[in-house]
Amino acid sequence: MATCQLVAGVPNDHPLAAKRALSYADLGTANLILMKEGSFIRSHLFDAFRDASITPNIVLESNQIETLKALIRNGVGLSILLDFVVEKKPGFVALPLDPPLYYDIGMAWKKDRYVSKAAQAFIDFCRNTLIH
Repeated sequence: MATCQLVAGVPNDHPLAAKRALSYADLGTANLILMKEGSFIRSHLFDAFRDASITPNIVLESNQIETLKALIRNGVGLSILLDFVVEKKPGFVALPLDPPLYYDIGMAWKKDRYVSKAAQAFIDFCRNTLIH
């Protein structure tokens, strides 16, 4: 089990990049690149926007993480992603949200069942990536 935080990926040259954290009002004034409808990140983010009476300006949607990161780097807009996905990536900064949104992420599998080499590699990758 790991606890992850939602962060805003902000291009290095964006005016908001100098802040320590972004409010939902900050996000409401920015061009946003979000995950498509149905993602848990988007649904929880929209709950936070609704609670803050903010209508986000969504300019693009994608479920491809690498596409979102490339769009951030190229200045298309800001995106909201899990912290471990955008830590220490060139071309943009990852800023926490204020107030923050945290998620516990875990994996489960049947202990007495065969685990393929590919599945074990994925489990090992998740353990190494998610546990800080």
